[in-house]
Amino acid sequence: MFIGHYAVAPVAAATGKVKLWQAFIAVQLVDFVWAILNLAGVEKTRIVENFTATNHVDLHHMPYSHSLLFTVFWAIVAGALFWVYNGRRNNGGTLIIIMLVISHWVLDVIVHAPDMTFVPGGEKFGFGLWNYLWLTLALEIGLFLGAMWIYTRMTIPARGNALFWTVSFCAFMVVLQLCGIFGGVPASGSYMAVLALAGFGLSTLAAWRYEGTRSLYFEIVEDVYDRI
Repeated sequence: MFIGHYAVAPVAAATGKVKLWQAFIAVQLVDFVWAILNLAGVEKTRIVENFTATNHVDLHHMPYSHSLLFTVFWAIVAGALFWVYNGRRNNGGTLIIIMLVISHWVLDVIVHAPDMTFVPGGEKFGFGLWNYLWLTLALEIGLFLGAMWIYTRMTIPARGNALFWTVSFCAFMVVLQLCGIFGGVPASGSYMAVLALAGFGLSTLAAWRYEGTRSLYFEIVEDVYDRI
């Protein structure tokens, strides 16, 4: 799953407790760790052409990034960093960050082939939605666009051309999703990890840029109140 993971980020950002770009990092933190550990040789990924209907990646050894135990660990680390970053305030935002990181594991169980575990070395499982190309695309793109619709309903434009910015951002994310599925067979697991880091980084940068074009309703109200 790629942009499907991001579906929970706009909804979280609409609460005002976390920034959209922070939520984007949180929902993909587990995959950031996966990519780094693959490049370091700690975790292993095999490239198997047509391993599933949507990708060519056999994620056969990822105990320290994708087991539930370590997902919770990374979630706590992310929550602690967010808490410190905010000056030891915003407990609600900290809890949201923790839940966003954990959401990655839950959604991966739905789409992955049997490679997910509760603990490192444990029994592997996964519902395998990746074996159904068009259903996967419909779910991922549908979830993300639905979440963006909610985000636009809970925010207001902070500058002109609001529709342009929203359509451009959504289109960019969908294009990244399509490139990931139809972009051909990666040369190696390490190459796949580099591509993943680039995709996650670009997505986060795009979220940061897009967020600057929107304002939360209550932020506008507070600004007006302060001016009275």
